Amino acid sequence: MRFLFLFSLLIQVQSVLAGPVLETFVARVEIVDHEQVVSGVIEAVNKATVSAQTDGVVSKLYFDINDYVKKGQVIAEFSNKKQKKELKSAKQAFNQAVSHQQDVAKKIESLRASLSEEEMDDAELATLADALRKAEVRLEETRKKLSQAREALEATLIRAPYSGIVIQTHIQAGEAAIVGQSIVTGVSLDNLRVLSEVPQKIVSSIREYERARIILLDEDVEDSSVLSDIITIFPFANPRTHAFGVRVELPHGVSDLFPGMYVKVAFLVGENTRLLIPSRAVIKRSEVTGVYVQNLDGKVLLRQIRVGARYQPGMIEVLSGLEEGEKVVLNPDELIFPGQDEADSWE
Repeated sequence: MRFLFLFSLLIQVQSVLAGPVLETFVARVEIVDHEQVVSGVIEAVNKATVSAQTDGVVSKLYFDINDYVKKGQVIAEFSNKKQKKELKSAKQAFNQAVSHQQDVAKKIESLRASLSEEEMDDAELATLADALRKAEVRLEETRKKLSQAREALEATLIRAPYSGIVIQTHIQAGEAAIVGQSIVTGVSLDNLRVLSEVPQKIVSSIREYERARIILLDEDVEDSSVLSDIITIFPFANPRTHAFGVRVELPHGVSDLFPGMYVKVAFLVGENTRLLIPSRAVIKRSEVTGVYVQNLDGKVLLRQIRVGARYQPGMIEVLSGLEEGEKVVLNPDELIFPGQDEADSWE
């Protein structure tokens, strides 16, 4: 099969018959980013262990390891019958204080509205004013007790500080805990970063350009990477490997990435010149890569090439088989040649 393909390269392809208009592109040398690719591991920026805020027995654990938790959701609950009872009592006392204060205030307003200044009894008014002052003091006291009761009950509920995944539980339902004891550890998926190591010879270039490209999928797939300019280089090298640790912050909200995943990181370390053509001009048949080249006579030749790295937007490097200034066909699959079907497979 490969022999047949190489033989076909020697045959000049005839002019296109009544087919679509050729779209062509002139191969050109461009200045492109020179990148150094290293491996990296994704880690969470925010990792926290929530602890007990009160002494007691854990009555419920609402989430297990690897469960997703939303911010503010209750993760664990302590036995809190006493706190609930105290909160109920505090609410009743507060409501009574509010009602009493409002009744006294209404009596004063009613007295002032029904009597003139000459008819008003100063002693009675003073008594009501004193009662109102005491009612307001009582109201403030019950308000504070209500707030304290709510805080006491809230201390029995362990809530998620942010949305994320539970990665470890330190206690089980039915076990007793004291203030400060670890309950659950979790990580946030909203803010992620990549941890990698780079050779010491490119550290200065990374500092100069401060840009990295995180390759999420196969680097041969277009639009499979994201850019970041938030780079932190560790101030010391590993004495064994002489490599520097580097953290690269991922943009907020990148999906389908989780702590522990392996990725590649391409650090910008300089510039190079490369011969580029649009990647859509390249066709692959079996193990062979090629392009259709239009010569000066307007005829189309089939030529094997060797390609290199991809560059944005939608460009690919040609390592051999093509020269600068030659025209390549951008719509090769639409060509129809004599004696061939549309989109010949070369097989």
